[in-house]
Amino acid sequence: MAVAVTDSAITITPAAKGKMTIASITSPTAANKPLYYAGVYGGKPVWSTDGILDITTQGTRGVCYYNTDRWLYQYCVSGTAVYVATKVSSAAYPDTLTGWTVLTGTTSPTVAASATAAFQAIAAVNASVDAAALVVASNVTGYSGLGSLAAVSLTHLTGGTGL
Repeated sequence: MAVAVTDSAITITPAAKGKMTIASITSPTAANKPLYYAGVYGGKPVWSTDGILDITTQGTRGVCYYNTDRWLYQYCVSGTAVYVATKVSSAAYPDTLTGWTVLTGTTSPTVAASATAAFQAIAAVNASVDAAALVVASNVTGYSGLGSLAAVSLTHLTGGTGL
């Protein structure tokens, strides 16, 4: 996801596939997780349960990324890999791939993609030094931010002027 600031205009370009949902794993079932776009590693996108760009096995988290010649999904508990599956492929995204090789755990995962979530755009705006100097992005009260982003034209923020 990219955030660009020109004068007082903030443009958010969402990731093409902001969320990957891992399913169909029978053991451990905890490895069935939604993963959120975290950035780029080795020239390809990375998704993680916490949305943080870190491919290490620290803590309890899942991560899906491209590793040299294959896609790798790993789910760790307290830093120990309890599920690991790979798929040799140079595909741009892992959601079209089937027949993963399971190294730790059971059953091959299904990987499905969906668009960038609103909470990811909020985090990206607040992480941008230039954008954060202009606004503080947040959810509407009572909204989780898990819905997909919708394209909108240039819009004044509350109290904004000068489009």
